[in-house]
Amino acid sequence: MRNLHIDATKGILIFLVVLGHYLERLIGWNEPLNQVILGSIYFVHMPAFIFISGMFFKEEKILEKLIYFLSLYLPFQFLFQLLDAFYSGSLWNWSFHLVWFAKPYWVLWYLFSMVAWTVLAFFLKKTAYPVLFSIVLALLVGCSPINNYSYSMGRIFVFLPFFIAGSIYGKTIFQYILQLPYAKLFAVITLLIITAVAAISHYSYYWLFGSLSYFQLHVDLWQGMLIRSVIMLLSTMGVLSLFVLTQNFKRPWIGLGQKTLPVYILHGFIIIVLTHQLSFKYSVEINIFISLVLAIVTCMVLQLQLFERLIGLISFFIYRPFIKLLELLKPKKGFN
Repeated sequence: MRNLHIDATKGILIFLVVLGHYLERLIGWNEPLNQVILGSIYFVHMPAFIFISGMFFKEEKILEKLIYFLSLYLPFQFLFQLLDAFYSGSLWNWSFHLVWFAKPYWVLWYLFSMVAWTVLAFFLKKTAYPVLFSIVLALLVGCSPINNYSYSMGRIFVFLPFFIAGSIYGKTIFQYILQLPYAKLFAVITLLIITAVAAISHYSYYWLFGSLSYFQLHVDLWQGMLIRSVIMLLSTMGVLSLFVLTQNFKRPWIGLGQKTLPVYILHGFIIIVLTHQLSFKYSVEINIFISLVLAIVTCMVLQLQLFERLIGLISFFIYRPFIKLLELLKPKKGFN
C-alpha cells in the first residue's frame, strides 16, 4: 500500500525542482531576492529527494536496477545533447562522442548518480557504520584534485549520506517524526533559519550543488570540510522539517508525487525550448511570478499518463535487451 505522506512530499519536491530550474533560467542567482528563494529551495529539495530515493533501495536485483536507471539515462542524455546542438547551431556539423554519456547533461545528473548510489549502498550497507562512512566520503571528495564537476563525482559523494540514511532510517523517520514534541515548531524555525542563511551569508551557490572541490571553491581543505559539514547539517534539519510540514498539505500533491519521473526528466526540455524561443526581459518580481505559473502548468501537464508511457517506451528499447541478456546469464547470488 502506498504511503500518501511520501507521495505528497515527492509532489512538493518535484514542484520545487521545476520551480528552481525556471528561476535559474529566467533570473539567475545574481539577483538578491531570487538568490534567497533559490538558496532556500536548494538547501532542502535534492537532499530530501535523494533521502526518499534511498528509502526504496533494496539489496536485491541490483543489476536490474542499474539497467533500469541506465535505460532512462542513456536515451535522454542523447536527446538533450541533440537539442543542445540544435540551439547552439552545431547540429549539422555535429559529431558523436562517447564521452557525452559519461558527463550528465543538466538534470540527468540525478539518474547518473542513482547508478552510483545503488552500487555504493550495496557495499556500504555491509559495513558496520554505513552512514558514518558515507559522511566521511562526502567530506573527503572535496579534497580531491580532480574536477569534482566531471562525471557528477562531487554530487555523487556529497549527497550519498542522504541516500544511505534514507535506506536505513527513512521509513522509521516518516513513521515517528510527527510524534516528536514541538515537531512543527522545530520545522518552522529550521526553515526560517535556512532562509536567513540564504539571505545574509555570502556563499557561492555551488556549495549547494555539491559539484565542486574545495580548491574549485577557493577555500582550504579544513575550511571546506567545515562549510560542507554545516551545509549538510542544515540540509538534514531542512529535510526533517519538510517531512513534518508536508503532512498538512497532502491532498493537492499526492497525484503529482506519484508521477515524478516524467516530470523530472521532461521538464528540462520544456525549459530549454521556452527560454530559447521567448524573451523574459521583465522585472525580477514579474519573472518570479512567471516562473511560478510556468512551474505549475509544467507539472500539471507532465504528470499526465501520456508522458509516463512515453518515458517507458523510450527506455524499453534499452532495458529489454539487457534484461534478456541478464536472464540468460542467470547469476545465482551476490551482486544480482
